[in-house]
Amino acid sequence: MKIKRKLSLGLLFLFGVIILLITLAVFYVTKLSKVSEEVLKDNDISIEYVDRMLLALDHSKADELDEALSLQEKNITEPGEAELTLQARTYFEEWKKQPKDSSALSLLRDRLRQIAIVNRAAISRKNEAVQNAADEAKIWLGVIGTICFIVYHHHQLSRLHRQPDFETHRKYQADCEKEL
Repeated sequence: MKIKRKLSLGLLFLFGVIILLITLAVFYVTKLSKVSEEVLKDNDISIEYVDRMLLALDHSKADELDEALSLQEKNITEPGEAELTLQARTYFEEWKKQPKDSSALSLLRDRLRQIAIVNRAAISRKNEAVQNAADEAKIWLGVIGTICFIVYHHHQLSRLHRQPDFETHRKYQADCEKEL
């Protein structure tokens, strides 16, 4: 096999390895971006609604609290969040009827805080899932890269062992010339 052909095959192999690693990297980056987008989207919105409700509650603005609570009721994403939101709605209605009732106000604040806690816990849990996916991507890219490296170098070493060294080749030519 000519040197030009060997170089072409070696470069083709390296090109294939690069394409494989790029494909894996793009796959995992896409997967991570989708997961991280999910982490922030709905749970962050729920926490924002809770902050708005607590602020409205601090300033006794029932209309603003009602608006944020209505938005929260449409953004239920986590287990237990629906029950907490329903309880918050019940305590809000009680507080609207009797604004001086401190027990309804206290229970409403507690439910709003619990909604925030549920969503923060979900963000942490989902963030851990993203981190696990990133670790998995690193492992797979490392394994594929290592395998490709080993295969390529095995190919190179076996090629070297098949070729006689220059000194042996020269002695062989000298012996052939002596016989002539």
